[in-house]
Amino acid sequence: MSPSEKIRDEDREREVERREAIEQDPHGTGGFIKKQPAFVVSVIIALVIFYIVAIYFAFQAYKEFKGIAEDNNDNLNEGANIMAYGTLEPRDQRDRARDDMRRRQQDR
Repeated sequence: MSPSEKIRDEDREREVERREAIEQDPHGTGGFIKKQPAFVVSVIIALVIFYIVAIYFAFQAYKEFKGIAEDNNDNLNEGANIMAYGTLEPRDQRDRARDDMRRRQQDR
């Protein structure tokens, strides 16, 4: 074997060993993530900001639809109304219900 062939074979063996080491322990060598750390961190920060903004807008939409349901003056606490959980009754309806209950208790 000539010296150039020997060097070439050694280089190939080193490359094969390096690949096997990365495949066996991708997290231990640090070569598993091929992107720069700044890129990875910026993507994570962008996702966190996106989720915060998405949660805010989802809550605003929930409040809007809940307000629409309350404005319909239907009985929100009965039936298959998915928005009924935690719905506040309008004050006048609540006060009338209290007055009716008090009258019934006084009549007994």
